[in-house]
Amino acid sequence: MTRPPVGSRPKRYAPRLRRRLALAFAGAIAVTALALSAGSYLLVSSEQEQAAVDESLAQARFNLVLAEEILPPDAADADYDRLLRALAIRGDFQTLIVTERGTYQSGPQVSPALVEDGLSRALASGRLSFQTVTLGGERALAVGSQGPRDNGSIYFFFPQGEREAALARLRDVLLGIGLFLAVVGSGLGYLLARATLRPVSRAAAAAARMAAGELSTRLPTGPDEFGALADSFNRMAQTVETQIGDLESARRRERRFAGDVTHELRTPVAALVGEASLLAKALEGETLGEDGRRAAELMVRDVARLRRLIEDLLEMSRLDAGAEEVRLEEFDVAVFLRQMAAARSWPDDVAVRDPTRTAEPVATALVVVTDRRRLERVVVNLVENALRHGRPPVWVDARITEASPERRAPEQQARTAPQLEVTVTDHGPGIPPEELALIFDRFHKTDPSRSSLTGSGSGLGLAIARENARLLGGSLQVKSAVGEGTRFTLRLPGSTP
Repeated sequence: MTRPPVGSRPKRYAPRLRRRLALAFAGAIAVTALALSAGSYLLVSSEQEQAAVDESLAQARFNLVLAEEILPPDAADADYDRLLRALAIRGDFQTLIVTERGTYQSGPQVSPALVEDGLSRALASGRLSFQTVTLGGERALAVGSQGPRDNGSIYFFFPQGEREAALARLRDVLLGIGLFLAVVGSGLGYLLARATLRPVSRAAAAAARMAAGELSTRLPTGPDEFGALADSFNRMAQTVETQIGDLESARRRERRFAGDVTHELRTPVAALVGEASLLAKALEGETLGEDGRRAAELMVRDVARLRRLIEDLLEMSRLDAGAEEVRLEEFDVAVFLRQMAAARSWPDDVAVRDPTRTAEPVATALVVVTDRRRLERVVVNLVENALRHGRPPVWVDARITEASPERRAPEQQARTAPQLEVTVTDHGPGIPPEELALIFDRFHKTDPSRSSLTGSGSGLGLAIARENARLLGGSLQVKSAVGEGTRFTLRLPGSTP
């Protein structure tokens, strides 16, 4: 079964589609409810207004008939007062009578000023006319007609306050119902969106588990479209699981074959190394001719290269099999690097620089807890790569730094994360951009035209260095530009004691 890359985590996504569906459902219900409420209100308001006009006109006709009966042909002031009293008990309205003799009104709120010119001119046709006026701070319907026996004009003011109050209550009720339906629609929309998208969320979670290495993940199937999606997902998962299983088996067979072959080669190579050492001693004398000396030198060098290749292959096979162990110990990295350089007899062009003598201040002491042997393996491979493919001087630097926030795990964001950083820098021709992506691949070699001081390597040095860095829980990165040299950076997070 495959494992996810170190540090990989499923990316979290906001449920935007669910929110959009819920908002769309709630918006549709809200718009529908508000449209129905507005339509109902306008319909009821129109019908109420028409009913009010019809009732007012009917009452006005009745009042005119009563006025014809009460007022004599030569009506006096007393007759008009009697008419106003008779009309006052007929309903909730006010009366205004305008004649040549004077103006008669049922209350102080009504006056000729309420009547607009348009209404007064419309009375000339002999028909009832009406308009909307404001009476006592409320809307009222003014119905006018010529007076009895064409004597002046008579106006009736029907208040509409109760009708408008009823319409206002209806409007508030409809608005409340619309808002209530909008809230209920939001809840129903959220539940519906969650229920609708539950198979999608289940599929996303299953895909995340597969990405994490759980290749046996499957989805429940059903008769609907999501069931068809689940069935397709399951078939894909089965295919991926089978193919990855086959690949894992092939990789195990390949590693076992490489390990077996390498192990079997150790015995004859060991014999060749012994014989080559004897031949090397013979080269110190004068017993070999010029041609024999040249062939012997080539043989000694090639046997040494073959021995290094066998050792690299054995180490790589152990790293692939997970058979290597990490032995932690506490030591000073600066002292360790200087001792290692002296033991390796590196040329003077390799400088292990003391960070305490540089302009950059050191955050803490260079005492770390890690595997000394594997750290040495990484640094040695990097230095030998710099000597083989770069140009002097080669600088080896070590320091304690704090991991940048983007390199920390989420649970470590709030606290300091010190780490050991070792850099190996050469001043060679640099690495082309197309080669950087392949620099850590096994058996990969860059442009053979680059300078070589100690002969060509096996192509496994950088791959072994990266695997050892990963085994220590760190990382190995490269930065290079053509004509500007190359810098390898080893980072071991959390290495300080």
